[in-house]
Amino acid sequence: MKNGFWSAAAGRVYYALFHAVNALLIHDNHRVKSHKGAYTQFCLHYVVKGVFPKEVGNLYRQLEIMREECDYNCFYDVNLEELQQRIVPAKEMIDTIAEMVKA
Repeated sequence: MKNGFWSAAAGRVYYALFHAVNALLIHDNHRVKSHKGAYTQFCLHYVVKGVFPKEVGNLYRQLEIMREECDYNCFYDVNLEELQQRIVPAKEMIDTIAEMVKA
């Protein structure tokens, strides 16, 4: 990110969160085979049931969309401000999941 590779940074933030969510799903015996499946199962088992607030589900989805645009749309430019606004909440979510998986 320090070198201006916003698209790469967006992808790394998303994948860090994606892998944390998958760890939580596996920890709780939920299996998924895709990015969409991970998002759907996360929302079904954790957001709808109130374990995580709706805003966290929205954050996860926003990062997924950003990553998809970076990977598949050569005309998409990551907005630095939007990315920066999502980094700290994503890290907080990852830290929360890490604590849940330890238990």
